[in-house]
Amino acid sequence: MQKRYSPFLFLFLAIVFAIIGGCSKPEPKMEVTITSGKKVIGYQVQKTVSSEKNESRQDVFSFAFDPSYTIEPIKTSETIVLDFGDNPPDRITGKDSLVGPDGHYLYDERTTTSIPFQEDGNRYTFEVQTHKWSGLSSLFKKDDDRGIEVEATWKKTAYTYFFVIRTDSDN
Repeated sequence: MQKRYSPFLFLFLAIVFAIIGGCSKPEPKMEVTITSGKKVIGYQVQKTVSSEKNESRQDVFSFAFDPSYTIEPIKTSETIVLDFGDNPPDRITGKDSLVGPDGHYLYDERTTTSIPFQEDGNRYTFEVQTHKWSGLSSLFKKDDDRGIEVEATWKKTAYTYFFVIRTDSDN
């Protein structure tokens, strides 16, 4: 004799699985709009894993040197705004490095400078200053390509945003 399972058992199991599946919180949106004046600055983002933080990431800015990408020229003393909308991070840090035409760092970590952010609600801003190491280049270029790395942290989740700007050189 074959046992018949009640349709109520299937309904009960479906409800239990729906509740269990619905209890996991979706990860919040980690999007940002980066601007300077009316210019929108493109970026790439990576979820930061604690074991990756000290790893060498030589090619993170190479996306900006693709022919289809435009590096925005930014004057020193202009303000860059990172707008996180309705999901501002709990903590934010930034680094400013000189990068070469292939997107690799021009110099080692000692020439990287910290970015002092100002918090304004859901937005973080910083003023673009002359990079203190821009005079090192023997290329005598009229402008510098600068790789900006911003790590934003929400509780236990961190994302790193990478973008490149072009500023007047100190040469």
